Amino acid sequence: MGWGDRFISHNFVTIYWDEVSRSLRRSFPEIWKKMLVTLQSLEPLTHPRSARLEVCGDSLVLKDQLKEYADRGHELDDFSFLDYFLETYDGRTSKDADKDTKPSRYRSTRVPYLDGSGRKGCRIVRQGGHETMPRFVGAWFPRDAPATREYYCASMLALLCPWRDLDDLKESPHGTFAQMYERFLECADARVTRIIENINYFHECSDGARQRNASAILPANGAVLDIERRRAVDEEESFELPELSLADVPFIRANRWDPRDLAFGQGAMAAAREIGLFGGEEVDGCPMNADEPWWTTFQSLRLGASIY
Repeated sequence: MGWGDRFISHNFVTIYWDEVSRSLRRSFPEIWKKMLVTLQSLEPLTHPRSARLEVCGDSLVLKDQLKEYADRGHELDDFSFLDYFLETYDGRTSKDADKDTKPSRYRSTRVPYLDGSGRKGCRIVRQGGHETMPRFVGAWFPRDAPATREYYCASMLALLCPWRDLDDLKESPHGTFAQMYERFLECADARVTRIIENINYFHECSDGARQRNASAILPANGAVLDIERRRAVDEEESFELPELSLADVPFIRANRWDPRDLAFGQGAMAAAREIGLFGGEEVDGCPMNADEPWWTTFQSLRLGASIY
């Protein structure tokens, strides 16, 4: 958060995986038919595709990582969905960047979006040696189990295999994702294999925790806990995502600040009032006027604290 109380060695980029998983289930409803036998309450997604809105200043901006990935330039055809967001970032073209930047020894590669996409700017390829890690938002990837095999294979292909349209993930309409996934693994390098192992490690830890809880806590009636049924319920709950509408926009605007940021700011204001920084007057949301005595005092305190 920029408070200076910690050092983060890596840069993190957010990937909204729910957008991909929902599109997979909408485009290929057959990949979770077996799951519907276990999770009877789940129904195929038939409602219109939803989109994500982000607050940028005082405006709402439509964000669609799926569409952004599909609109990438042809120089990035071999980039998977994961590599696209880890190895590149959105920026300005060389002509626009040269106006505000100083001459540099190294020039990053800039790849414009596809013609006709309507997107401004370009994707800038990160320099080698960067330490950028993904932060996945949403339900975790499905487990590699018989009931979710097709869904799991489709998810791994969508994450790690280059594609322009989701239909590209299947060799033919009559083929299966499992067949494509097996072919993909035959050519996968050590890095991709390690990523898959790390994704599956989450479920291994989850299974171990459930087994420990089952052995430590027994039902009052002495019945045996059904681990598989509990797992199915957990996975069912993870699939259900809230739908937003225009009626939710005012609420989103009013709550666009992180609660921890608000708590930090309120605590700082309370401490300032306690030491008399505002001259004993109750100040609530006052502007930062450089002519006010309390602002001069605050600046001196801030500059003095920054020395240490």
